[in-house]
Amino acid sequence: MPNGLKAVRDKQLLNELYEGIECKDAMLEEFRIIRHEYNNLIQNLVSYIEEENWSELKAYKSEVLRRTYLLNAMNLSRLTRIKSLKILTRIYKLLKRAEESGTTFKLKVYNDIKEINSNENGILKVMDDFIFNVFEWGYGSSEYIKLALSSNEEGYSIVFEVKPVVGKYEKFQKSFEMKIPSELRENIFVNFYLKGELFVQELLICL
Repeated sequence: MPNGLKAVRDKQLLNELYEGIECKDAMLEEFRIIRHEYNNLIQNLVSYIEEENWSELKAYKSEVLRRTYLLNAMNLSRLTRIKSLKILTRIYKLLKRAEESGTTFKLKVYNDIKEINSNENGILKVMDDFIFNVFEWGYGSSEYIKLALSSNEEGYSIVFEVKPVVGKYEKFQKSFEMKIPSELRENIFVNFYLKGELFVQELLICL
């Protein structure tokens, strides 16, 4: 590899490493906040029990349930099942973008997503395209965005679903019609289709 290309590649790898470290650090900080929240809940519960303040304890029950639901609804714990740092970094940035824009983002990770060694650059390029499409169609224009990841012995599945808000459907449809319905690229299959009111982008990776 020529020195110039090697320098560019080395810089790219270094940037990806820095992004991965920042992603891990941010996740650790969020876990620290969650632990603090749970500690507060437990301390308050123990205090009411020790004081035998049953009326306050009963009233506090709804607050415990509400805060526990919010903590469990966070996508952070699901991210720990993604072992591929490059995929993890992309999805984490996507989640933060959704959070900043106030867009509902539902993440499902059904099992561990390990490092992908075959055609990694091609797979990441498709993921970047999908994420770009989500930015274009989803934020500020969608009711919700859902991302589901799963794996088995044959490969991996990464599926984005976007549901537009009322009045934005035609904008989504126009952008979607410009996409190739399905395409096979080396060991990956890319597919775009409609499922009711949902605009779906599907990436299947064969091992």
